[in-house]
Amino acid sequence: MSRSRPFVFLLVLVLSRAAAEAELRWTTDGPSNSIVSQIAVDPQTSGTVYAIADERVCKRTDGGRIWSILISGYFSTAFAIAVDPTRSGRIFVGTFGGVFVSSDGGASWEARGLKGVSQSRIWIDPSQPNTVYAFGSSGFFRTLDGGLNWTRPNLPRSLLFRFAFAVGSDGTDFVWFSSGEVFRSRDGGESWVLASSSPPFSDVRAIVPDPTTPAVLYALAPGGLFRSADGGSSWEPRGGGSALSLAFDPRDAAVLYAGAVGGVWKSADAGRTWQPIGVHPPFSATASVVALAVDPQTSTTIYSGTLNLSGDFDEGFYRSEDGGTTWDRSNKGLPGVGVVAFAADPSSPAVIYAATSYPGTGSVYKSRDSGASWEKTGPRDLPNASALAIDPVNPATLYVGTSVYPPQGSWQRQGEVRKSTDGGLSWTMLLEYGGIAALAVDPRDPNRIFLSVSCINLDVGPCSPPLQSADGGATWQELGHPPGIIGQFVFDPMIRGTVYGWGSVLEPGEFGPARYGLRQHGFRIEARVGHKVSGDGLCGVSGRTLSDQRRRRLLERDRLVCERERCRD
Repeated sequence: MSRSRPFVFLLVLVLSRAAAEAELRWTTDGPSNSIVSQIAVDPQTSGTVYAIADERVCKRTDGGRIWSILISGYFSTAFAIAVDPTRSGRIFVGTFGGVFVSSDGGASWEARGLKGVSQSRIWIDPSQPNTVYAFGSSGFFRTLDGGLNWTRPNLPRSLLFRFAFAVGSDGTDFVWFSSGEVFRSRDGGESWVLASSSPPFSDVRAIVPDPTTPAVLYALAPGGLFRSADGGSSWEPRGGGSALSLAFDPRDAAVLYAGAVGGVWKSADAGRTWQPIGVHPPFSATASVVALAVDPQTSTTIYSGTLNLSGDFDEGFYRSEDGGTTWDRSNKGLPGVGVVAFAADPSSPAVIYAATSYPGTGSVYKSRDSGASWEKTGPRDLPNASALAIDPVNPATLYVGTSVYPPQGSWQRQGEVRKSTDGGLSWTMLLEYGGIAALAVDPRDPNRIFLSVSCINLDVGPCSPPLQSADGGATWQELGHPPGIIGQFVFDPMIRGTVYGWGSVLEPGEFGPARYGLRQHGFRIEARVGHKVSGDGLCGVSGRTLSDQRRRRLLERDRLVCERERCRD
């Protein structure tokens, strides 16, 4: 029984420490690279900003320094947001499940129709804020009573055409169709007048009305920016770039800000001439500024949201307090990237590494200030990261594992292991194998590395076996087939060369012999340095927790059986 006591001691130690530190609080300081697709500023409350970031509704009340994610029991993701220009705290959001409204800045929510219908865009009539338009998977809708009742307005063309819609400050509706026509309506979409049958653009990303002069509107087209001074009847070019977003200075509508690939541009003469004000850096050459807003109370404060399809770590929210001369990235509290593993430098506690995973890509990030700021230090071509390990003796040495879904018809994930010996500046490929589930470096022997893999369907076939390397990853040896997936390796602090794996075991489930369920189990691996591992080198450990008396008995029993029958030197 003596060999099970270290675990009981460690568990008691951990619980005692947890009780002593019960007052500790968590903060959100991980690497954030959220796609900020929409920004809306409360015109009645200075410094209150809303955003759609990674399909979550986020809010800031300090002008964009620290974010909070607005939680609702009705929805978890959202695609569109609009702020009532006359009532502070009243916001509409479009979600997978319809439209929802909050009257207290996101503290509480009410369902407002179109239940079960995904909504991707929302517009509020500035002259009649109870008139709201929504577009989603089932078409285009309008409400005249703040969402209690919805109808389909009489659009002049079929929605089989692509379209761009906007509402002017006086309630005039504008719509462009890919048929090459611009229409306007002055009665909430009941009737329409053809404003232009042949505008000088064939495609439009958005129509943006001037907030002070209802007859003036801008069209953001791939071929440039165009301006109309007569409600869309005639157009003239105002800039040859390809604007993705547009915002007005609330005190001077002739001052425009345009977001494009690579940064932000400014015009002081209604778009006749433009100057770059936020182009490389902080925005990278591949960053797309898809959202822009100017604070209505302080016109020198500008907000921008970016996305980057190249994989660079510069997506998120940017803020300028000097009219765009300088910009600060301000992502604290946003949903952030999917962090799958952490590793801390034991010689420098402020240095932390984080492995992240996106759909189809991932990376490694490094913080030198305990998580306050992050820099990308992983290989640019890394697939989904799934595991991370640091050499405790030589902390500049890192290992990262990846895992991607297999080709159709296979149950084995695919992955690789890469190694860096300079703190993440450069990486070399060590191994292409199954999808990596866990990586670990022996604290007593940094050349000794363990890895395990994960599968899709364990009832179809076994995972590839876990591996061990005794030479820093140059060569690898199989450790046999455990009865499941090892998700974590733990080195016995008392018995040199003994490793424990914690993971999931495949066992017959309650659904019958053809179905299986996963239960948490431990696997004990005897792989002592300098000794040959006979048999499969793996020993099953039954039970539920290390502190459970039955578990300890089974642990001791299985350990003795393992050592006697399979793990003999």
